[in-house]
Amino acid sequence: MTDLGSAHPTWFHKAVDACFVPSDAVREIALGCGLRPAQIRQYGLPVRENFWQASDKTSASDQTARSLGLRPDKKTVLIVGGGAARPPPALSHLPAPFQTPFPPPPPHSTPQQATE
Repeated sequence: MTDLGSAHPTWFHKAVDACFVPSDAVREIALGCGLRPAQIRQYGLPVRENFWQASDKTSASDQTARSLGLRPDKKTVLIVGGGAARPPPALSHLPAPFQTPFPPPPPHSTPQQATE
């Protein structure tokens, strides 16, 4: 599981040897779906070291920021989410010194449009 706060009941099966969950909230859902505590392994989100280790490549970092339309002299907040693939509205109004380069939300589709 990689969702921190929610999980669909169909993601859990009582016959698994082990179910890896990222948070207390998902652990509770797993228990509620009939998994035994001995089946659940709580390890957080798996993150490759490159994602959390600081880089010494400042110039490459600055170049990457500029290529994304960001200002290297400002702090940037990256928020990753699923579902609607949109940030919560409050995050688009973060005060300085943060920049939030959110794309416009995708257009809403009706069930007819989604199946065409």
